[in-house]
Amino acid sequence: MSGIALSRRFYADAVRPLLGGRRHAAALLGEGSEVLGFDDGVSTDHDFGPRVQVFLPAGVAPPSWADLPRVFEGHPTVFATTGGEPSHQVEVTTAGAFFARRDFSRRSLPAWVVSGRGGRPDGSFATTST
Repeated sequence: MSGIALSRRFYADAVRPLLGGRRHAAALLGEGSEVLGFDDGVSTDHDFGPRVQVFLPAGVAPPSWADLPRVFEGHPTVFATTGGEPSHQVEVTTAGAFFARRDFSRRSLPAWVVSGRGGRPDGSFATTST
């Protein structure tokens, strides 16, 4: 199972219903092999589980996440990511705040997308063998 497919179902079945009629956008952005479709069997041993970013307009209050299931399709919905404390992985933010926290002012978007993933800003990928 791919992480992006799991997260897509998590959003549709568990997160979206809790948003009620709030205008929003949802995505899976940021770090993680599943974001670029590179996850595999080894990916599930770290930072793996249903997660999503929910973008609300400024001033719109987020819903309570108390009714999120503790387990979704056999995967815990509360887990720690590398260096973090265990929590549900529904990040609620505005689009502006999301990108400001990731500091795109010092590097280009293509460099951010491929950083740490063996990729290059021109879209090609380096390979290594062991």
